[in-house]
Amino acid sequence: MFRAPTTWLTAVFLLALAMLAGFAFYARMQIAQLRDQQIQGNDRTRRSTLQLLRIQNTLSNLALTARDMRERSDGYPIPAYRPQVDRLLLELQDALRQEREISPAERPEAQQQLLDGQAERLRDAFHVALRQAEGGDEAASLQQLRQDVESHRTALTALVSRLLVRNNEAEERGIESTIASYRRAEQALSLFVSVMAVAMMGFAAAALRYNLRSQRQLELLSTERGELARSMIGMQESILRSVSRELHDDFGQILTAVNATLQRLARSPQLAANESLREQIEETRGATREALERVRDLSQMLHPALIETHGLQGAVERYLGGFDRQSGIRIHTVDIPLLDLAPQEHAIHIFRIVQEALSNITRHSQAVQVWIRVTLREGWLEVEIEDDGVGMRRKGQPVGTSSGAGMGVLAMRERAALLGGEFCLRDTGHGVMVTLRSPLGLEEEHA
Repeated sequence: MFRAPTTWLTAVFLLALAMLAGFAFYARMQIAQLRDQQIQGNDRTRRSTLQLLRIQNTLSNLALTARDMRERSDGYPIPAYRPQVDRLLLELQDALRQEREISPAERPEAQQQLLDGQAERLRDAFHVALRQAEGGDEAASLQQLRQDVESHRTALTALVSRLLVRNNEAEERGIESTIASYRRAEQALSLFVSVMAVAMMGFAAAALRYNLRSQRQLELLSTERGELARSMIGMQESILRSVSRELHDDFGQILTAVNATLQRLARSPQLAANESLREQIEETRGATREALERVRDLSQMLHPALIETHGLQGAVERYLGGFDRQSGIRIHTVDIPLLDLAPQEHAIHIFRIVQEALSNITRHSQAVQVWIRVTLREGWLEVEIEDDGVGMRRKGQPVGTSSGAGMGVLAMRERAALLGGEFCLRDTGHGVMVTLRSPLGLEEEHA
């Protein structure tokens, strides 16, 4: 027998989970790396560039202020420019401080010190020029402005320009690194998708192979089950036919002979004067006739011989008459004569399904009335047996089952399958309906 591959299916499932977890971890690491590159690299370089541009703009303003101090185009003396110079130098100092905090990590410390030292020398040169002017030595102050201040400003401007160029180069390298990281992530994703696709195709192929083998096993089991059911039902009918014949022939003849003997005794001249004995004999004859009738009914129920002599319609009508009297349930029939259209070999199975359905109604439905409808539709003989009982839902039972009648329902399904037909059991909301669809001319269809 083919066993379900639980072990390797579990292993494949765990492997897929492990691959998914590994890829998720790798993807998270790549995303973190990209985030760090953008925050610590590109973003930091970009902010440093903004501060360098701010420094460059401040140096331009200092250059304009130094020119105004030299030329005195506004008519103000050099000491009058101290507040403006102090403000610009404070702004330069603040820009340098912020730029130092966010400067790119790859910038050499010596270069940073050179930038700070050049800015310090520029501040000192401005302060010297202002002090000389405030001390009355205007010529020395102008000389300081033309030489030291301008040379330090020019050197600092050139250094800031070089740093801007390097920042641009670092930003380009950061962009290239980010693109490379994205490319690695894409390659990893493609590899993961490819591996998963191969794994899923392998898994699907294995599952398909297993399903095909399982389907073949199920088909084989279904065929064997059908053959077994057919054999068991045939054996059951054979046994019932044998028991029915023995009841009818042996026990029926014995009871008939006993009844005839009692009748002769009742007419005997010796018992003419014994009224009490004659009454006892008549009572015994009545019991014998009743037993004989019961034996005949039981024989008919075990194997409806009327099917062979009067057809399926006659057998069903005879059974319905006895069922009506014994159960007290009123039977309504519609187009019962159509039953005789069923093939001869189908008749016993249709009769047994009707018999089992009515037996279940008696035991479980609490019905008062039953309707049996026979229709002919597109080459199918349809038999519907519906009651007005409590139904299955109101009894708290799943549709398709019946308490205590589960084997009976299974037997009806098996017989319908033997006919090549269909069986349906459903709750109508006001009772239960059994539907049998049996094909007509089955032999011609299979020929």
